[in-house]
Amino acid sequence: MTGRGTELVRIAVLVLCAVIAIPGLCRADGPGTIRVSPVVLESSRLAVRENPSLSAWKGLLSDRVRAMRAPARAVVLQGSAAVEPHAYEHDADRPGLLALADSVEILALVHWLARDEQAAGKASGLLWAWYLDSLTRMIPRMDALPDPEEADAIMRTLDAARLIRSSQAWTDADQRRLGSWCGAFLDWLEPKLAEAVPGERAWLDALAGMLAVCAGRNSEAEALVSQGVVVALERINPDGSLGSEFEADDLRELAGMGALFCVAESCGVNAWDMALPGRGTFRAALDHAESSSTKEGQGLPGLAGKFPSRAVAGLFRRAALVYGHERYLNFPDAILLEASDRNLTHLAY
Repeated sequence: MTGRGTELVRIAVLVLCAVIAIPGLCRADGPGTIRVSPVVLESSRLAVRENPSLSAWKGLLSDRVRAMRAPARAVVLQGSAAVEPHAYEHDADRPGLLALADSVEILALVHWLARDEQAAGKASGLLWAWYLDSLTRMIPRMDALPDPEEADAIMRTLDAARLIRSSQAWTDADQRRLGSWCGAFLDWLEPKLAEAVPGERAWLDALAGMLAVCAGRNSEAEALVSQGVVVALERINPDGSLGSEFEADDLRELAGMGALFCVAESCGVNAWDMALPGRGTFRAALDHAESSSTKEGQGLPGLAGKFPSRAVAGLFRRAALVYGHERYLNFPDAILLEASDRNLTHLAY
């Protein structure tokens, strides 16, 4: 475990204790994120203030330069004749969605950590083009169920919007319009959840719950994530394995469960320690993945630069905070993350 990882976790634990002791710390001007931990974001902001030369922060500022040059992304309007304008088509629009998520997550995090209004303004413009502008926006449905990487990307953009709410660039009216979009997309997605491939279901349940929160449908969000948690826990074998043929598939599903549990936490549902009769716990699944995926002196180069490397690394960092065990911080190092992903996981997850 790196020194900077230890320091950020130490600060995060202190902030978590303060939140528990002083409920007012969860105030209106906090980050308000759903999937990304507000506690980690608060701790990172304190860490950056105390040490502006923190390597993860300097790396994020370097990534900001690239993100500030990102073009506004729009759903491809010249789709097949059978698809109406502004409809999302996987083959044509997936690259734009993933690029959007990468850019706005970086910009929004920079704004949150340093009150960078330029970064917030750029993030606002990118989000506006994809979700709100009548000439370019994506209508709230797709030509098929989103895959895990697309679900992950949408959730990252929704948290990014929450991180720039304190800026002049993203207004309450903008957030309400985005909430309306989320509600409409949820109305399209929710009836299709049962059609999901079992190993991908947790990602879609997490997305559905987050859409419901953003739409202000809090009771529905709680019901969705509660049902999703049960479905996820049923997938865990007593020994903690998930039973996929390939190790990478297990890690992808585990990351989806982690995303779901983070959204559930924001709804007041603590799924981290839940268990079903005769099934394994989520922590047992984490431990199984760690023991079966890492060997002393070796990393996981097969995940480097690929989805869901960042989500997996972020999950194990979150587990270190949730379960109070620093050994989970060793797993992200084994994945050999690219520099940009490493910066984000250290500061936001």
